[in-house]
Amino acid sequence: MEYFKRFERYFVPARRYEITTNYRCNYEIVGTAGKFMRKAMKEKGGFRAFARRAGKVVLVNPRLTACEYGVVEWDRRASGRDRVYAEMARRMLGRTPKKGTVRYIKTLVQVIRKNRKASEILLLHRNNETNLEGIALGRLMSGLKWGLGQLGVFTEAEFEGKVRVMTMHKSKGLEAEVVIILEADEGVIPKTHPDTKLYGIFGETEEVALADQVRLFYVAMTRAKKRLYIIHDEAKGEGFVKYLGRGVEEWGK
Repeated sequence: MEYFKRFERYFVPARRYEITTNYRCNYEIVGTAGKFMRKAMKEKGGFRAFARRAGKVVLVNPRLTACEYGVVEWDRRASGRDRVYAEMARRMLGRTPKKGTVRYIKTLVQVIRKNRKASEILLLHRNNETNLEGIALGRLMSGLKWGLGQLGVFTEAEFEGKVRVMTMHKSKGLEAEVVIILEADEGVIPKTHPDTKLYGIFGETEEVALADQVRLFYVAMTRAKKRLYIIHDEAKGEGFVKYLGRGVEEWGK
């Protein structure tokens, strides 16, 4: 970023042209993302959407999901959908999951189910491996495919044609009707690496590292064309959610 900031000083005849119109996202997403950047980065530029299409930004707290977690052995004949969520988490982990993980998977399934008619659903995470007992994104994907099939949300073909899971970095340049940001929590994004202070000799200070993550979160937000869901556990700290401002819809309210 420093190269961009210094460019006009080194090349005096250079002129800056700012592209402030977003042709991908609806009005609500652009407004929230713009507010996020102004608060997090003290950006003064204006952001606007090309058209006022209907849409929404929703904050989802997984701790508000009720979950009866008493069975970990999968039996197709058994009653109770929480058995399916438990089996999904077990398949993702390869071992018996904790209740918090099962509840998180149930929350994610509920969000996907609500958007089952969307043309495409994109799930984004900061890393290739989640903090949910270390579930890798690939295993998360396969577990979701199995569980959503058992619950009658998607067939295998529908799932493969609609749902994608990837890191925020990999999503640059992509778009989807619905985007779900996973684990938007302190310790995941933002996360300060223990060695960041050592990187100071190369200019990689804690402030620079945090700014990079702010821009990455903005990229994740603006992949959504119509609906953006941010799953955030309030008990794990504010994280970047504190920069979203007021007016963001809360799941279940």
